[in-house]
Amino acid sequence: MLMSNGLRQLNLFTVWEQANLLNIAYLIVDRLPDLKIIELHGYDDKLIDMSHIFINSLSKLTFITISGCYKHGKLYDKRLRDLQKSSSRFFRTEVANTIDEDTIFIWL
Repeated sequence: MLMSNGLRQLNLFTVWEQANLLNIAYLIVDRLPDLKIIELHGYDDKLIDMSHIFINSLSKLTFITISGCYKHGKLYDKRLRDLQKSSSRFFRTEVANTIDEDTIFIWL
């Protein structure tokens, strides 16, 4: 993964059951502290944990999108709301349902 300190937006595409997603999240936090927008694509429960890491660790982050969670948008939204109790920042979520997939928008 090529990372630049000046990067403000990141689009990350994941594969099913990718083992090191949380390690990738911590690398992103460490190497790209100025990120403002993150777009996550894929279907994996760890995307919620990654989002929680980003929310708590990237102070300049203002928006996260999670797409590709076919028919699991409401479940992901509930898990994010449960994590909000242990979050250091307030955020608001919205689930957009389409024919192809669910998309979760997270505003910080």
